[in-house]
Amino acid sequence: MLGFLTLAWDAFSPLSAFIGLSGIAILVLAVLGVALIPAFLRKPAILLGCGMLAAAGLYQAGQAAGAHAVFVRQSEAALSAEKHRADLAEIITGELAVQATADLVASQRDTANLKEVLDAMSKDPDRNRVCSTRDDARRLRNL
Repeated sequence: MLGFLTLAWDAFSPLSAFIGLSGIAILVLAVLGVALIPAFLRKPAILLGCGMLAAAGLYQAGQAAGAHAVFVRQSEAALSAEKHRADLAEIITGELAVQATADLVASQRDTANLKEVLDAMSKDPDRNRVCSTRDDARRLRNL
């Protein structure tokens, strides 16, 4: 809503409104002020009022067309940026899927290796033999 109000304010021209209201005032004075304005000034006043209204309308139309062009450019830029963000998100999602698949394969491989080691240890007849001397074991525990 705020964007629309900003664009509406950009399209509005106070100068055009002033010229248009002045044109209306001159027309009203020329048409209704029969007693105030001499006859030789009535026709030029009507033409001046109509000309001012036409000029105000054209100026306002140009202002609105400029505001519309700015809106179109801003919309195209926003749409382009959104498409770029969507493309980047798609690329990142694809990379994450590949990485997750690689991580899963590595995890399964490590689990299989650990299972093989545990199976080998459980079947090893020398699994309970002493690996180091008593003094070395004591020193290692004290570390």
